[in-house]
Amino acid sequence: MKYSLFFLGLLGILPLVYSQSKQAEFDSLFQKAIRLDAIASPQAFTAAIKAITYAEQTAYNPGILKGTLWICEYYIRNGNDAQALLFAAKAEKKEPFLKGDGSVKLKRIKARSLIRMGFYEEADKTLQEALTYALKLKGDKHIPLLGAVYTDMGTNYAERNVTSHLAIEYYQKGLQLFQKMKDSDPLKPQYTFWVLVKIASFYRKQRHPAKARQYLKTAALYSGQLKNNLGKTDFYYNKGIESNTEGKIDEAKQYFQKALDIVKRERKITCKKELYYELFRVCQNLKKTDSCRYYRQQYILYSDSLHQMYRKDASVALRFFEKEKQQEIRERSLVYFLILLLCILIILVGTTKLFRDHKKFIILLEEKIAIEGRLQKNESNLNQIKKKNNLEVGTTVTLRRLVKEGNPAFLIEFKKLYPDFYDRLLVYNSETGNDMKFCALIRLNYTTIQMAEYTKSTIRAVESRKYRLRKKFNIPKDKNIYEWFQEF
Repeated sequence: MKYSLFFLGLLGILPLVYSQSKQAEFDSLFQKAIRLDAIASPQAFTAAIKAITYAEQTAYNPGILKGTLWICEYYIRNGNDAQALLFAAKAEKKEPFLKGDGSVKLKRIKARSLIRMGFYEEADKTLQEALTYALKLKGDKHIPLLGAVYTDMGTNYAERNVTSHLAIEYYQKGLQLFQKMKDSDPLKPQYTFWVLVKIASFYRKQRHPAKARQYLKTAALYSGQLKNNLGKTDFYYNKGIESNTEGKIDEAKQYFQKALDIVKRERKITCKKELYYELFRVCQNLKKTDSCRYYRQQYILYSDSLHQMYRKDASVALRFFEKEKQQEIRERSLVYFLILLLCILIILVGTTKLFRDHKKFIILLEEKIAIEGRLQKNESNLNQIKKKNNLEVGTTVTLRRLVKEGNPAFLIEFKKLYPDFYDRLLVYNSETGNDMKFCALIRLNYTTIQMAEYTKSTIRAVESRKYRLRKKFNIPKDKNIYEWFQEF
């Protein structure tokens, strides 16, 4: 008993130990990628791929999700939005992302990539899908994710002039959700700061400097509580624009420089172009020729680089959309084909059944007609038999009366009732009228006594007449004379 309990306990512990072992091994590989990311991005990317490969081999779904999201963020950070889009779309079809928040996170990455490449309508569709998934999530953990989706939707609308009026509506929805987070949640200041900077940036682009300044001021209250640089680049950039507008050129340069330092540390490419341009303008105003020349060269360099990158990304994205469209057409065609096949099958089955039922109906109808015909024939025969029986009964009564009366018309009436019998008797030409009468009486089953009574003869004479008839007709001795005449 003790050994059994020990064995059962061991079986229960082994999966837990194996799961912890998988997690520890993945964390080791993934942390290596993060450490390398601070030194050399290509090596970090390779290490992350190894970590994801290990997670897939061991079916460690949390590791697959974490590694995939890191790879997508890596592509976005390096300005490779098309690769981020392709990687996210490919990963989205895998099992770990079909449930929970994994699908929402990947759809956000797809949408962010699409927004940066200018595919706003496709981004809107993707974000609507992400919103549908996010609304199905339960618990307080879904609040920041749902708020992030609303914020991304606001960003997408802000980039399009025709829908810019919707941007602030969705930004406010995101802000309200972030403010609902518990004060003890360390991510609350981070997300709140991020969306406040987004709103400030929106108002700056809409040329509402007072509102932009108000939201930047509110965002500054959260800047000291941040755990990472999410939103800091945009914050410093907007502060720099604000200071430059107010004529505080040195202060503007400091803000732009802080934003540039963050971008360089995180090795972002896309934000550098705007920062180099603003630093070029600031240095131009400060009459710092060398710095002005340097930032101008960097701006031109990154402008050309980004232009080529965007062209390449747009080409990749278009191929991706074309491929997805073809896949959708194939899937839809397959569905239509299956529906058509099902309809044809239903029609064939229905037609076959209808044909069989019709055939059965025809057979039953023919049987019914045949039965009705037989019934009519039988009824007709029955009526004839009834008529004949009634006639025979009436005629028999008449014959018996004529016999009793000794009426000569007896044979005439007998001939009417039994014409065939009478005609066969005529074959025996030697028969006299009395012999014919005796044959008729025997046919009518009259006994010897009755025949003696009705013919005014003795019983002996009747017996003698019967004997003579037996001889004349060659009736066997063992054959009853009455039966013979019935069969005659």
